[in-house]
Amino acid sequence: AKNTDLPRKKRNEITQSAAQIYKAPTKKNALLRFSRFKKKYFSIAQQPISCFEENFNQTLSFYKFDPTIQKSIKTNNVIERMNRAARFILRKYLYFHEHHNARMALFTFVCRYEQKYSRTKDAVSLSFLDHVA
Repeated sequence: AKNTDLPRKKRNEITQSAAQIYKAPTKKNALLRFSRFKKKYFSIAQQPISCFEENFNQTLSFYKFDPTIQKSIKTNNVIERMNRAARFILRKYLYFHEHHNARMALFTFVCRYEQKYSRTKDAVSLSFLDHVA
């Protein structure tokens, strides 16, 4: 095992405990939770916790904003979903070993994704791309 690995038996417990830090109602409370987290787990996960601590304060910047929008600021679910979908498309088109097809598929996907989630909904119609991909 590498020194950056969490102990297998404690991995779920540690990650769940770390996630609770970001559910704190205030930045002050989040800092307090991190302090408790570090004290509890540092002896068994020194390297991961040191890495976590390195830029920890920057990860709390969402607390500067109104509480009603904090969840949308701190989550990256939309980005993760988009990346998953893009990987699926790339695997599908790379099967044919044509990089041009993969690039066209990715371009089409990104354009459609932008159109779907654009706040202005003034995105260019991409129906012509149906015939390309």
